[in-house]
Amino acid sequence: MNLFGIQTIGEVERKLVARRSLANLLTSYADEADIFTEIVQNAFDAILKAKAEGLYSGSEKPKIKIIIGRRNEGHHYIFVSDNGTGMSSNVAQNLTVPGFSFGKKRGKTIGYKGVGASYFFAASQKIAFITIDQSGSRYEATVRGSYEWIKNDDEREPEIDATCEVPEIVRQYLPSVRGTGIFFQFHDGMRPKNLSNIVIGGDGAQNELKNWACFLASKTAIGVVRKFDDLNLEITLVLDLGNEVISQNWAQGDFDRETNVIGYPFPHKVLKNAKDVVEIDATHPAQKHVKHYRKYHAIHRRWSASDIVSITDLSDEERDKMVQYLESVEGYLAYSTDVIREINARLGGRSYLLRHGMRIAVDGIPQGRNIDLSLTSSQGLDRQSHIVLMFKGLELDTGRKITAEESVASGIAKIGRKIVDVLKDYRIYMRVKDRPQISSDLNTWRTSIESREQDSLVREMFRMRQAHPVFRVDPVDENEVISLFSSLAVLDILKGYRVGAFSGYARYDCLCDIDVNSTSVRNLDDSFSVRQDKVGLNGSMRVVEFKTSFELLLDDFEEGIKIPSEIDLVVCWDLPDLSVRRGRLEPTYGEWRDSRTVYGGTYHWFDENNTSDFPVLSLKTLIAELLAQSENAAGSPGIGTAKLRQIMQRDRDEQV
Repeated sequence: MNLFGIQTIGEVERKLVARRSLANLLTSYADEADIFTEIVQNAFDAILKAKAEGLYSGSEKPKIKIIIGRRNEGHHYIFVSDNGTGMSSNVAQNLTVPGFSFGKKRGKTIGYKGVGASYFFAASQKIAFITIDQSGSRYEATVRGSYEWIKNDDEREPEIDATCEVPEIVRQYLPSVRGTGIFFQFHDGMRPKNLSNIVIGGDGAQNELKNWACFLASKTAIGVVRKFDDLNLEITLVLDLGNEVISQNWAQGDFDRETNVIGYPFPHKVLKNAKDVVEIDATHPAQKHVKHYRKYHAIHRRWSASDIVSITDLSDEERDKMVQYLESVEGYLAYSTDVIREINARLGGRSYLLRHGMRIAVDGIPQGRNIDLSLTSSQGLDRQSHIVLMFKGLELDTGRKITAEESVASGIAKIGRKIVDVLKDYRIYMRVKDRPQISSDLNTWRTSIESREQDSLVREMFRMRQAHPVFRVDPVDENEVISLFSSLAVLDILKGYRVGAFSGYARYDCLCDIDVNSTSVRNLDDSFSVRQDKVGLNGSMRVVEFKTSFELLLDDFEEGIKIPSEIDLVVCWDLPDLSVRRGRLEPTYGEWRDSRTVYGGTYHWFDENNTSDFPVLSLKTLIAELLAQSENAAGSPGIGTAKLRQIMQRDRDEQV
């Protein structure tokens, strides 16, 4: 196999390919769904091509089979097979050579030029594939070590075996007559490094597999925005948990989780209390208020290209491009962001699978990531909207999957704003966000606080240190996290922090002076002191972000609300574990204190490919360590010692 073309180039050129081309390719894909997207797109392309060539005859139907390998032990994997056209040996051998074309045409298929194949081969721990073309010609291979070779110039070239080496459960799903099967094992250096943090598990394997179906519908080619005529694609989904294997059969069509129909999960297909504004307009004026006033979670509408273009103020060039490429547009506006949150809860992803903003689909297939609406008026409604623009034959940038044509991009932005402008006039037909009752039960509130005090690490820490208990409960919301941090700083339990302001900017929470250089924070006799330098951290007006849980900050990153490189310090109460879905966390407390970059810091977060990083102060971990220190000094280990031991054991296990 001519992997990445290195068999046909010399030593110097090989290093250039590894460092510049493939390494850059790896960084251009940053979403946790990219691997799934590329592999499934190749399978769907092969199905469409086989259908166009009339290869499905008699009882044979187009089929895609997907195995999600979320095993308790060993590397996680995904396997995708199809009964499409298959590849000739020549194509298969050159599959990953950059620029090698194997008959795909821009605008006619989803991927082209082998770039996607180069990516998933380069990003793998191990990858194996088998392909059988129409003549029965068979080619198979297994590749190991691509990622290490690309990232480390001293590593030997990847190992290539001439057989498709896959787990036993996968073998029964390999193509036998015609088609392609690809087995991809996830690498710890890529995102995702495993499959534990993508969809919600724990509620039974059948429900988890349905969550995976929703993920695939949201992120890959099987989530079509329109049905392909006479395709009748059958999809088999399998969940391999190691000790349990289950499967489900899905049809392709209008999304319906309950009946196992997979397609793009338009919001009104997930949470169905939404009304088409065309039906509202068709209601007799005398009945409109009675039938529709304040009844719906959301309103939606589909426009043809000609209809939406006719009401949008476009330049001549923008109009020409929309007429040439645009097929239709689906707009959705919810009464509250709570509706968007509920839709995503029903889809079952650990992070939002269906985000606000705009999504592009080309030739029936959703592409890339969401585009911000950037509303100039009605700000806030952008987070309550979801718009899908359906194009035909539009060329997109490889990797990013967004249009490179400026006139198309500007036309999309104008159409998005126009859709929100139209839909907002129908808000009287949507429910009003619930408001709290004016009366409240103060005794219940007081009782709940007294109950929270009983097992509070914070209260016990202040008691053991004989400090005035300015805070008596463990935080459950962001305001309490801010209050606890302020209390610790004022009492000089946390040294080196002077708050400038907690308000005045919409994106971030706080500006704070951070001292990491003075002797008071560099005292090696103090186990909480700064031990390691971080460039640019010391100084005034540093950006501090507060969260109840660190996971909530990752949600903000994925939704584009906050930018990692602009944050200097994160303060949270809890950090559930080190296996975060983006970047990596390294502990800096206890036995790892020599890596501490700020006073009291407990972790350090590094984004993908180390593009940005910042210290994290988990107050729960800090309080447990402070309390354990006081308990040990008093010779009476208690809840602080037990909690610290539990947290440290968890973090040790996560690092294995």
